[in-house]
Amino acid sequence: MTSNIRCNLLTPLQAQPGCLVVTEERMYFQPALGVIGVETTAKAKNWSVQRDLKATARRYYGLKDSALELFWKDGSSTLLGFERKHEREQVLRLMPTHESNGSNNNIPCHTDREFIVQASQEWQRGNITNYDYLLLLNSAAGRTVQDLSRYPVFPWIIADYKSNTLDLTKE
Repeated sequence: MTSNIRCNLLTPLQAQPGCLVVTEERMYFQPALGVIGVETTAKAKNWSVQRDLKATARRYYGLKDSALELFWKDGSSTLLGFERKHEREQVLRLMPTHESNGSNNNIPCHTDREFIVQASQEWQRGNITNYDYLLLLNSAAGRTVQDLSRYPVFPWIIADYKSNTLDLTKE
């Protein structure tokens, strides 16, 4: 099954309008060329969902619950903004390995409780860095580096490594 859905490829400083084509094995983004008032150097993109997709997350964009973030195995992510929520859900259903279509080869969602618990356990075992763990927590909270209005936040670093107990009232 193939489907064409209008969407925006979102980056921190630009929303590139175009068309997302979802097939059984791949996703393609074709930028809309010649849109009045939109300058672009965007190129067509394509991704192998079955081979390269690591996780997904439903996202807000422009105060609407209608975006989708795709996390790739190489550590990058792609944020797609749709006009309506049902268009995002349609893309999720069309993805051949997404949990919403009943496949056994599930792609985890960064906002699922099981994903967060697993990330916490990996961090406690020392299998992921503090930075990566904080990025996962930010992702679970709906934050992304692809949207400046929802950019990840990081806590202050505690720099007293000598004391057995920390006095948090000291500056």
